[in-house]
Amino acid sequence: MFLVVLLLAMMAFRGTSHHLPAEDQATQSTEVVVAKGKIEPGQPLEKAPVALERRPVNTLPADAITSLESLKNKIAAGPIPAGYPLALALLADPVVVPAVTEKVDEAPPEDPIETLFREIESETVSVPLTFSSNPPKRGARMAVTLSNTRGETIIVVEESWVASSSGREAVLRLDPTKALLLQSARSLGNFGFIEIPVDGPSPYAGKAVNSIEELKERLAGRVVEASAEKKPTTKMKGYAWISGEGLKYGIDQDGQIKVMDGNE
Repeated sequence: MFLVVLLLAMMAFRGTSHHLPAEDQATQSTEVVVAKGKIEPGQPLEKAPVALERRPVNTLPADAITSLESLKNKIAAGPIPAGYPLALALLADPVVVPAVTEKVDEAPPEDPIETLFREIESETVSVPLTFSSNPPKRGARMAVTLSNTRGETIIVVEESWVASSSGREAVLRLDPTKALLLQSARSLGNFGFIEIPVDGPSPYAGKAVNSIEELKERLAGRVVEASAEKKPTTKMKGYAWISGEGLKYGIDQDGQIKVMDGNE
């Protein structure tokens, strides 16, 4: 009987020690940092809408942030919805991207020769020619010549531009009317050239032939006189011829009789 009473007493003691008063974990809470609005990825957390709130411990992640100081120099590693407690896994260090100074490749200065040919392209045409000697290189400016039977140099074109050259051949750019003259003069001999400065007026301005007929006359050694300034013509009232003399006479407004030449 004594043993039964002793066993009951021991069981009662154990049951009492197992049910000692303890704080229910469901009622435990701690202060943590909570997002008060949606936080975007990469947003600096020091300026994010956050606040300290007490939350039940059993609802928090193990690495919950409990101090606003922990947000210093941190950014959101991903989107954080409003009301969500912040945790270490949601924090990231900002990535410092070195300032990249974009190097803009400067366009190389334009070739002045290319600029020149682009400017004269609409006003000139290309003519291939063969010369008696090697012409200058691309971009040169020159007068085109032929020599007559007396060895005199005749200026055919007062200026042209060398678009390309190889050996004794060259492609020239020049005025269309002068290009036609050169085309007509191909069979009259081998062309020569006189290189002239690229700037300023041609030193041979006004000295070139004006037609293929004039060029042929000059090549034959005959001097073609420059057309003199025309004298003012007198208006005639009438004309008369005397048989056997072969002369033409004119009567002017004043009644004066003048001998007419063949051009009047």
